[in-house]
Amino acid sequence: MYPNNVGRIILDGVMNAHEYYDGHDHSSLLRASGALDSIYEGCVAAGPTHCALWSPNATAMRARVDTLLHSLSHTPLAVPPGANVTAGGLVDRTVLTTSLFSTLYFPYQLGAGFMAALAALEAGDPVPLWLFSINIGVTLTPFATCAVDLGDMPLQLDTLDTRSPVACGDSAGRARESLEEARSGYGILKEQAGFLAGMWWPALPGPCTTWNITAKDQFTASFSTSTKNPLLLISNTFDPVTPIQSGRNMSSGFQGSVLLEQNSTGHSSLSGFSTCTALAIRAYFTEGTLPPPHTLCQTDTAMFVAPGNSSADGGVTVTLPARRAVFDRRAFGGVDEA
Repeated sequence: MYPNNVGRIILDGVMNAHEYYDGHDHSSLLRASGALDSIYEGCVAAGPTHCALWSPNATAMRARVDTLLHSLSHTPLAVPPGANVTAGGLVDRTVLTTSLFSTLYFPYQLGAGFMAALAALEAGDPVPLWLFSINIGVTLTPFATCAVDLGDMPLQLDTLDTRSPVACGDSAGRARESLEEARSGYGILKEQAGFLAGMWWPALPGPCTTWNITAKDQFTASFSTSTKNPLLLISNTFDPVTPIQSGRNMSSGFQGSVLLEQNSTGHSSLSGFSTCTALAIRAYFTEGTLPPPHTLCQTDTAMFVAPGNSSADGGVTVTLPARRAVFDRRAFGGVDEA
C-alpha cells in the first residue's frame, strides 16, 4: 500500500496474496503431501533409535499411518482419566490428523514425539497421542461429566471466530459461493494433498463460502510494484501451507526482491534452524545486502536427530521460544556463541 515507505522487510512463509484477495485458495497445499513424505523419509534416514515408527522405506511408513487413520475412523480408542490424564476422551481420526497436521508445521521439534505416540497407538495404547496432542496445543473434547456445569464455562473464541471475519471480509469473492463452487475449491486442494485438505479447507476457505459481509476498508493496491528498498522473501522447500511456489509468485511482483529457499520441511524458516539463513537475515537487516538469487540454505540438523528431539523425550523439549533465542543469538550476536 505504501511502497515508498518500505525500509527492510522480510516475508517468511509466503502465501499467495493474489488468491487471498481474489477469494479463493488453490495453491496453499501444493507442498503438503511432499512435506509429509519428507517426514517419512527423515524417519527412515534417522533409524529406529531416533524414530519409533521406523520402517525400511517411506512407502511402508505411509502404509502404517494410513492403517491407523482407517482404524480410528471406525474404532476410536478411549483414554480414561488416570495418573497422567486429567480428563479422558476419545482418540479418533480427527485427533490423529490434527496432531499430524501440527507436526507438519514443526517436524524438527515435534517429529520424534509424534512418531513415538503413533508407535504406542499401533500397539493399542492411545494415551501418548492424547498427551502429545495436549502438549502441542490441540483442542481435544474430553468425556462429559456430571461435575461440569456448562453454564459456568466462560466464552471461548478460537481462531475461526477471530480469523474468519478478517479473511472473509477482506475478499468479497469468497462470499456467497454456491455448493458447486465450494465443492470445486475443496476438490482442488484434495487433489493436491489428499486427506490433509480436510484439515485446511474447514479452517480457512470453508467458513467464507456463505459469508455475506464485505469489509468497508478494501485493499486496492498492487502486488506488482517497486519498493523503496527491495524485499527479502524466505520459503522452505517443503512448507505444508505456504509453498515455495507462492514465494516465487510474490517475489516476481516486487522489483529487486530475492527469494531465499531453505531446504527444510515445516512452516517458515524458524521451523528448522539454519545458520545460512540466519546469516542472510543478519546481512539484510544490518547492511541491506540481499543474498544472491536462487540461494539455497541447508539446515544445521536433520529431522529426528535435532537436539531435544528423540523418541524418549517426546520431541517437545526444544520449544519454539528456545529455538528463536538460538536464532537471535546466531543472527545478531555472532555464530561462534552457538
